Amino acid sequence: MIKNNELAKFFQHSYKLMQNYKHGRRYYHTLMKEDNSPVVIRDHTDQITYVVEGSGTVYLNGKEQNINAGNILLIESGTTIRFVANSEGLTLFHIHIPDTGREDDRRILEGKDFNRYMIE
Repeated sequence: MIKNNELAKFFQHSYKLMQNYKHGRRYYHTLMKEDNSPVVIRDHTDQITYVVEGSGTVYLNGKEQNINAGNILLIESGTTIRFVANSEGLTLFHIHIPDTGREDDRRILEGKDFNRYMIE
């Protein structure tokens, strides 16, 4: 059995590894308060999201939840998703299952996208 603090340590370690990986921005991004955050859906991909730092709000199928650093979200395919930063920077680390095809599985239902891959 894995305890939440052990899982959080694992995600923090993985996040640090991904920062030096040339395709790491596929797996994490930082939202700022002023970023436009669209409503998206993935039809064929489950998602695990770890909140690395900051705080914000996630809307899953329209239901609002506050999120903070250390939170882990399990999001099944077919769920509408919207993340909004409440603090100066909400950093999210995403794992998709399956990872193959994840770029083509993300559909924007409402709003406009922001540049998730911009190097800071």
